Amino acid sequence: MTTDAILTRFDELNTWRQGDQRAPHKPLLVLYALGRWQQGKPEVTFLEAEPVLTDLLQRFGPPA
Repeated sequence: MTTDAILTRFDELNTWRQGDQRAPHKPLLVLYALGRWQQGKPEVTFLEAEPVLTDLLQRFGPPA
């Protein structure tokens, strides 16, 4: 996959929006996965990602 193809995929990443509200689930999950990849871990399982993503959403997501 080329750099341009990867950047296009990031540009096409959909984030749920309603008015001024946004759901940051996908962008946070992508950042988490990229961080793991940078650490040499090629996979992300739901079991590993769920508690971390929950914490990230509570810290950086919109108030629920």
